[in-house]
Amino acid sequence: KRAWLATQQGLLIYDAHSVSVFDKFDLGKSPIYCIVKDAQSNIWVGAQSGIYKIDANYTCQLVAQKPAHQMFVY
Repeated sequence: KRAWLATQQGLLIYDAHSVSVFDKFDLGKSPIYCIVKDAQSNIWVGAQSGIYKIDANYTCQLVAQKPAHQMFVY
């Protein structure tokens, strides 16, 4: 089993032996606000740059992008 960790520095994966950075779409560098697992075992990630869907094979898809003029939180 894995634990997905949301941090201000990015998305991390903990697998009981180590912690690694999930760096697709720069999610390893972007503030992560929320993580949800759905009934199909997809991981949904709310990040500063948008909403992402990650499947069981770690394929990451940008579902909704935040407009460039709203990318930074003050």
